[in-house]
Amino acid sequence: DTATTEIYTLSLHDALPIYTWTVDTLNIPFTTLFRIWGSSPTDVWAIGPGGDLDKTIYHFDGKKWSNDGISRMISPISIWGFGQNDVWLGGLEGRIWHYDGHSWKQSLWIEQKEFVYSGFQDIWGDSPDNIWAVGFLDSANTRKGIIYHYNGHSWNRVNIDYKHGNLLRIRRGRKTSGNYFIWGLWEDDFVPDSTMLFEYNGKKQFKELSKSVYGNGKWQFVQVIDNEIFLTIDNSLYTYKNGKLELYITNNFPNSFQGVFGRNKKDIFWLMENGISHYNGKDFQYILKFEPNISLSDGIVFNNQVFFLAEDLNSYNNFIFRGELK
Repeated sequence: DTATTEIYTLSLHDALPIYTWTVDTLNIPFTTLFRIWGSSPTDVWAIGPGGDLDKTIYHFDGKKWSNDGISRMISPISIWGFGQNDVWLGGLEGRIWHYDGHSWKQSLWIEQKEFVYSGFQDIWGDSPDNIWAVGFLDSANTRKGIIYHYNGHSWNRVNIDYKHGNLLRIRRGRKTSGNYFIWGLWEDDFVPDSTMLFEYNGKKQFKELSKSVYGNGKWQFVQVIDNEIFLTIDNSLYTYKNGKLELYITNNFPNSFQGVFGRNKKDIFWLMENGISHYNGKDFQYILKFEPNISLSDGIVFNNQVFFLAEDLNSYNNFIFRGELK
């Protein structure tokens, strides 16, 4: 079931864009939608793993969300695309599927007999013949980060030096560098699940940019905004120049979360633990505030509209907050 309700129009000060917000509620038992991608405001996909494999992929046509009810052998956890007829899903069990505008078909399945679990945490590309999928292989004693590359014809595993952990996200901004930037988890016998940011040359070499030791409360993220790389460490946003991180702006609100999205350097949305803040080139202001039970997970920004995906931790309803510039 889907219900759409207008929330409110909000302007906190003169420099803040005015949005009219609506919320779409998707009541899908046992499914958590936590990734969103779209080619336009009338072609948006929201996906996530669930107990029912026929209720993990939803599409928005500008008016309503729908699901085709087909059960597929994929538990999707990542999505990326280049248009209505070219969309990719990365999932658990080492599977990648492709949508050609008519149907979803499996494109890759990696069978790793020595590993119990596998998955693609992120799938991203800057052209249809240069797509990257990053994730993990996991067993009782070993966790390995993996990278696969699609050249327009086939998927191939990349031999990398990264031996431990889980690769969560990969991006490249050509204004910044020809290299890629990866957010991941590092795990060894002494420091379990440390969050790390890397620069990656597309082959084997990883250059560590930042490491956040487990338990210190820091968040990290990597994003492309206006073809430039932005990296977050805790509540600060960094650019990358001449091989070094450079502080761009600090969000003075104390509860910043992992996730920044934007149109340009002076129009940035930052997910918070209790809402969404916005940077207008001068300062951050809240544009939405939520109850503590609402957990944000992902977003996408178009010219005049924004979409943010969230879950109600009490009811387990999935919410899509849609803001339209007025």
